[in-house]
This record gives sequence, structure tokens and C-alpha cells, in this order.
Amino acid sequence: MRPSFVEGNKTFFDFAGNPVYLVAIENEGVHWVDIFMRLTGIRADRLDWARKLLKDNREMASATPIPSWFAIDNEGRVVFVNRLDWRHTSAEVLEDHIRRATDEMRKALIEDGVGNILAQRHHRPTQNQQGRIG
Repeated sequence: MRPSFVEGNKTFFDFAGNPVYLVAIENEGVHWVDIFMRLTGIRADRLDWARKLLKDNREMASATPIPSWFAIDNEGRVVFVNRLDWRHTSAEVLEDHIRRATDEMRKALIEDGVGNILAQRHHRPTQNQQGRIG
């Protein structure tokens, strides 16, 4: 897998149109990776959608042993974050996990009515598309 693009100081990888970046962390002998998955095709720029994301986040966190959470970035894009122990995860398992997580989270949020569903699925907007692409 090769980086798809660099934005600021983050290197993103493309997973079926979803920009993903990884942050490896070690603290007092504990190792993990935070997986930041930008869910393309959904834009959450209203307060009621933000509230729904918070509710979904609470429900999801209580239903899974994997620490996970949602965020909304400055451009209204939904970011789904997973935390995994990277020492016990192969590249193939990580890739499969990211693909399944982005597909399942997008479907769940669309079914719950969170955010504008965008027709375009590009993750790097052009100048005239700024702010319209998720």
C-alpha cells in the first residue's frame, strides 16, 4: 500500500475512496495505532446531525471492545477513529478492518439519517468544489 496524498503533516492512504491516516502510539510500554478514517460521501454540518453522531458514538462504544469514536472536522466531514493494538495486527488484517469499518459506518450513518449524502465520492476537492465534497 502506498500513500495516496499528503495533507499538512499527514500522509493519507486511499481505501475505496476513503482517506485514512494512521498514528502509532506508545505510552508506558503499551502500543497501539489510532486509525483515522474520513468517511466520504457524508457531510455532517448541522447541530442535529452532530447530536446524532454523539448518540451513535455512545451506542457504538458500549457495543464493542475496540475503542472507537466519531468526530466532525472543520469542513463538516465525518471522521471515524478506531484504536487497535498494532503488535498483533498484520497489514492484511488492518486493511480488511479499515475497509469493513468504513463501509459499515457509512451505511449505518446513512440509515440513521446523519448528514448530507453527497453524490460525489472524491476526497480531494478542487478549488471550485471546496466545501462540497466529504
